Amino acid sequence: MEKQKIQIVHLQMVKDKDILYGGMRVENPRETASLAKKVLGNTDRECLVACAIDAKMKPTYIEIVSKEAVNYCIASIPEIFKAALLSNAVNLILFHNHPSGDHTCSQEDIIITERVLEASRLLGVRFLDHIILGEGDSFCSLRETYSSLGWEETEWKQRLKECRLYS
Repeated sequence: MEKQKIQIVHLQMVKDKDILYGGMRVENPRETASLAKKVLGNTDRECLVACAIDAKMKPTYIEIVSKEAVNYCIASIPEIFKAALLSNAVNLILFHNHPSGDHTCSQEDIIITERVLEASRLLGVRFLDHIILGEGDSFCSLRETYSSLGWEETEWKQRLKECRLYS
């Protein structure tokens, strides 16, 4: 019988670059949208970004999960959670831009949010929000807009309360 080889591997996250954020806590959707604008700027294509948030509600990494066309962006659940799991993230926020400038969410945006919310419960990473960026300072927080998706209503406040206890 022929012997089979098994590869021994390791996974490693590699830092591409840094952005200045000032060490602030991400305490609400407006602050998250502000951070997202710093990352995406005026990108001409739709980009889906995952942002890990530590137990003290501070961003620890940002990953552009998908960069596609002007009106769509496709990403799988494993792609969204890969870096979060590798970095032992406690919380996760998604954001993406609509190059058209209209921050209204689409049916596809709602579907991916539902799927990420379900996966986050299974994986033990809290999914705090999905922010859609529009023109200027406009944005849509799916947590605020679609509470019917099954968000825990007080999760932001509970996380903030917990991190203040340990500060």
